[in-house]
Amino acid sequence: MKTSKRLQKQTPYRFLSIFFLFVFILKSYYLSSQEKIVFESEFDKPTALLKIEKLMDSKAYLTNNGYIISSNKDVAYFMAKEWDKATKNFENHFQTKIPKGIVFDIQNVNIEILSSLSQIGISWNLPWPATMIYESEKSQGKISQISDEHSENNALGHELGHRFLMAAFNWKLPNDGYGSPAPDWLDETAAVLNENDFITKNRREAFRKLDEDFNSIFEIVSKAHPVPSKMSQDEINKRIREIRAEMAKSGSGTKAVKLNINNEDYSKKIDKFYGTIRVFIDFLDKYTSKDGVYESIAKGLSEGNDFESWLNDYGAIYGLPSSMEQLNKLWIKFAKKRFNQ
Repeated sequence: MKTSKRLQKQTPYRFLSIFFLFVFILKSYYLSSQEKIVFESEFDKPTALLKIEKLMDSKAYLTNNGYIISSNKDVAYFMAKEWDKATKNFENHFQTKIPKGIVFDIQNVNIEILSSLSQIGISWNLPWPATMIYESEKSQGKISQISDEHSENNALGHELGHRFLMAAFNWKLPNDGYGSPAPDWLDETAAVLNENDFITKNRREAFRKLDEDFNSIFEIVSKAHPVPSKMSQDEINKRIREIRAEMAKSGSGTKAVKLNINNEDYSKKIDKFYGTIRVFIDFLDKYTSKDGVYESIAKGLSEGNDFESWLNDYGAIYGLPSSMEQLNKLWIKFAKKRFNQ
């Protein structure tokens, strides 16, 4: 039986129509299946939350992951979106749910506010002055909208990563590290994993500028955060403990200890430290053979083990060498290729 010329001519168009209809249905299903961002200002607020609103002269917003307290609705919505992205990213990498938290659009939180948090089921908090940052940068002509990739508010995901790691894992180590009880490399890994594409690109570029002056695996997992101080590590740890004691008295509510960086030498050390962490993440993502490696490492280290012990016990399970020496050889080969890209 011969097919008519008209039917032959219509067949490709019918196929394309069916194909695009199929793509549209799939896309619609995918979008509808994605969890929408919860962002509500009017909801049944517990008394403790109403008290916080009054103390801060701000409004509480309900999100998928907890509460945001801010005087600026647009800024609060931006924070909600960044928080949601960071949560999904962290839980994808660390395979661990994060308990509900609260993010304050302010630099410091007083003890009266902090004392109310347990009453609303909040186990962690992050003060982040998003409105102040936005207004300052906008007045200086640096940005026109809060979502601008050059804004310092892009670091919100980074800071949330620190909180997530501490909230998701039960650490049994003394709190002597730069930002938390976790080894500095892992603490910053959790934070760097939550950075956006703009910051990630800059981290990788900073690593390429090292001109092969990069750290070995041995140095990465043992190196302390390059805080800008000429004090010994014991003196730094002592000062950190003092700062935390002062913060506890004042009720600042923040766990991370930040020391100002206004020295070019330290700035280079910072770039090297974070650039190396970023590329080490790329390395793990390339060579691990299955999901869950970050969760496994975090669990092992939170129980008091070191990275070498974890590698000996679990490295092979995730497709990695079982010894530091072998892993370092693989890392060196991987890192050197980055200078030619």
